[in-house]
Amino acid sequence: MIVDLELPRVAVGGGRNVLLCTYGSPGDLLPFLAVGLALQERGYRATIGTSPSYRGRVEALGLGFAPIRPDRREDRADPDFGARVVRGLQSPGAVFRHMFLPAFDEAVEDTLAAVANADLVVAHTLAFAAGPVAEAKGIPWISATLQPLSYFSRHDPPAIGPPAFAKALDAGGAAFATLAKGVAGLVLDHWSWPWHRMRDEIGLPASVGDPIFAGQHSPLLSLALFSSLMGGAQTDWPANTLVTGFPFLDDPGAPGISPELAAFLAAGEPPLVFTLGTTAVWEAGGFYEISAAAAARLGMRAVLLCGSDCRNRPERLPAGVLAAEYAPHGQLFPRVAAVVHQGGIGTLAQTLRAGIPMIVVPFAHDQPDNAARMVRLGVGSRIERNHYTVEAVVTALHDILGDPIRRRRARELGQRIRMEDGAAVAAAAIDRIIGSRGAMPASRSRSPAGSAGVPC
Repeated sequence: MIVDLELPRVAVGGGRNVLLCTYGSPGDLLPFLAVGLALQERGYRATIGTSPSYRGRVEALGLGFAPIRPDRREDRADPDFGARVVRGLQSPGAVFRHMFLPAFDEAVEDTLAAVANADLVVAHTLAFAAGPVAEAKGIPWISATLQPLSYFSRHDPPAIGPPAFAKALDAGGAAFATLAKGVAGLVLDHWSWPWHRMRDEIGLPASVGDPIFAGQHSPLLSLALFSSLMGGAQTDWPANTLVTGFPFLDDPGAPGISPELAAFLAAGEPPLVFTLGTTAVWEAGGFYEISAAAAARLGMRAVLLCGSDCRNRPERLPAGVLAAEYAPHGQLFPRVAAVVHQGGIGTLAQTLRAGIPMIVVPFAHDQPDNAARMVRLGVGSRIERNHYTVEAVVTALHDILGDPIRRRRARELGQRIRMEDGAAVAAAAIDRIIGSRGAMPASRSRSPAGSAGVPC
């Protein structure tokens, strides 16, 4: 469902503690930080349970922090994403276990410690231990997803797999999508034996679903932390789904716009931006060389956000092209003409919010589906990673920048996105869940430590 909410900014939390568990890149962290800050405005104590290396980002905002392994280091390449996903060096089952169920025993151990003082738990799609551990301890929990793919609707099927399969899934109708989802669920369920074993060890009944689709959603509330423009709620989504809008927050651990970049922006027309986020950037290949050459051929200024890997910086930059490690998207994107990016949900959301057109070059995971949705919205186009050439980029940018309909559409949707406050909507929903359950202190609302229990 999609609900319009009145959101009084009053302190009603009474000091109760909400534990928000997430795992992944900064794009998976920032929405949870935004929700945590909105909960603090309502008088709650918000604690972020995530990779140990994110401690500084979390505590800089005054939020509580609970380390939950495995650690996700953004200052180095992710071998799971590179060797296993981009270059396909392992079977899909091994990729799933290494990327999505790594260090699972440690994650369960850390989550058990993290929930000790929690009155409610919010679980990200990839925080697989959070929901089951909360359930076993009798703590109410809700699920939170960042993209429509997580719901895999037969009425709005995601664009997944090779492009030919994605087209077949889209053209095959609800029956084919239902079959595809069923097969995917069976395969994922088979690969998810560590998750099923964990449920048994902490005293929970066997689950009939896998942790990615059927088993990830809470019976209390499923927060869809994205805009309804990405895809409205479908009849086969969980009935308790709330589409909140995007929760925006610039990365507190990253520097602001540098003096060099500020001077560049002020010196001429709005540039293009080329970025691969924080994960795909370690597998850039020739992306930045090609991008710089395409900008030069178009006669446009450009900013290349290359990350910290020095190999990504072109040896010779054309005139009017600036290379930087990073810049806060919320500050940069409103000042540019278009963004070429990998399709991560955080980068995509900031591009939509800025009201500018985009080109998506998807690498993996939800990115192909996100790209397809931008094409359908009429604000972007897509280039396959293995077709990313100077000619393809020049053609795509020329088409989209020369199309007044798509540029106007991007501006209109940007205005709508800027009216959303996904963090406040999510915090209000969490507040109602806690209030409806009597707002009991955590120590009086859960089963004794170490015992399995029915959620309170």
